[in-house]
Amino acid sequence: GVGGSFGGSSPSSAARLGVQSRTPESPLQPESAEQDVAPPPEDMQEGALPADLLAPSTPGAEFTVNFHLEAGQNAGFVWDFAEGSTPRVCEVASKGPIPDYNRKVSLENRIWWGDFVVRVNGFFTALGTQDELETLMCEGGNLEMVLRRPFEYRVPYLDKRGGPLGMNVSWRPRGTCVVVEEVCTTGAVSAYNEGALPGVQIKVGDYVLSVNGVAGGAKEIAMVLR
Repeated sequence: GVGGSFGGSSPSSAARLGVQSRTPESPLQPESAEQDVAPPPEDMQEGALPADLLAPSTPGAEFTVNFHLEAGQNAGFVWDFAEGSTPRVCEVASKGPIPDYNRKVSLENRIWWGDFVVRVNGFFTALGTQDELETLMCEGGNLEMVLRRPFEYRVPYLDKRGGPLGMNVSWRPRGTCVVVEEVCTTGAVSAYNEGALPGVQIKVGDYVLSVNGVAGGAKEIAMVLR
């Protein structure tokens, strides 16, 4: 992976971030969501993903998918992976066991862009390396994946003028987003967190999906953050 510590003086930024859940032990309930999650500002709606790409179920909800892979067969999805973080689905292909599964189930039970792969055959993915997980998948056989729906929030404004951003991130060269590795005690991110509700504070492990409308490539997102 690649990392960066972003300081220096640069313009303000607006960002969209995705996280596994604000309540790891259970899905977000409507009442807690109302208390912790501010609605996206109107001017951020332009960068929203097409509605048909987003999971139509409760953020933080977990579900299990069982499928069979032949040895060396591509499962039909791509994930973003950062060391110490839970991998995130960044693409679902048109062919393969996962697309076949999606065609057989209802919308709310499909694997969607942004879902987190929490466990594979009982193995917690956040504890493994990308090589270990890809080896497990390549061995084939009957696989059981536990996935978790994402929770996304928007940061409408980070004022970096005259000071540092105050956040260290890492990313993979072919990734689609960057992962927050550290939030510093000073800087624009810390100042934002002081005034934000707990559910929308920037925290370690959050995935930065877009910044100022730039999305789709980790390197490009990281360059905007500098």
